[in-house]
Amino acid sequence: MPRVEMHLAPGNRLRNSLATGGERTFLAHEVIDLDGLWVTTKLRTTVDLGIGLPRVQAFAAMCAMAKVADYDKADLLFELRERGRFAGYRGVRQGRGLAPHVDPAFGSGPECALGLSWLDQPGMPPLTLQHRVAHPGGNYYLDLACPELKYGAEYNGPRWHAEDRAAYDEDRIAWLVEHDDWIIDVFEADDVYGPGRDPGMKLRQGVERARRRYGALSWSGQTRDGDAWLG
Repeated sequence: MPRVEMHLAPGNRLRNSLATGGERTFLAHEVIDLDGLWVTTKLRTTVDLGIGLPRVQAFAAMCAMAKVADYDKADLLFELRERGRFAGYRGVRQGRGLAPHVDPAFGSGPECALGLSWLDQPGMPPLTLQHRVAHPGGNYYLDLACPELKYGAEYNGPRWHAEDRAAYDEDRIAWLVEHDDWIIDVFEADDVYGPGRDPGMKLRQGVERARRRYGALSWSGQTRDGDAWLG
């Protein structure tokens, strides 16, 4: 392991062509001793990822941290929004905007990207993650769904949806569409990350198809209490 170099005085940010450096301040409760190595706590790490990475990557990283969190969402919101600890930090507005939507139920980074695209689209219904659909042979789960409209979105990534699972995935989607009346859009990497692609528009169009199917009885941007959903 290379020797860790620390500068206590300000103004010693690393500046060279090989690395991007920055300076951060830490309070005593924001670092812990992990087998002799000082590291940031899970909460502070989540905050740093949320304000330091590009928006989509930041959201995916925050959701990944939520899977191993030793804090709850109220702690994250307090740290970013109410405490004022990070006021003036570059990227803090981004972190504050993402924090309410952080959810460990997202199954992968691309699912987080799709979820963020869903949330960014105006007039979309509430989002349900890993929605369970009963099947005679067991249960099927949809990555993103609006159960009231029977609309779902699936991300087929190469890691979990390789060729050896292609037939199963096709049968699963076919059963949901033909036997349980779902409308499902399937996304792959190019649909989410390809140049010029807009997954949010595809999601919105899918929701609109589902609403048209139900006609005047479809969900129209109102909760059951009559209040507009603000996301």
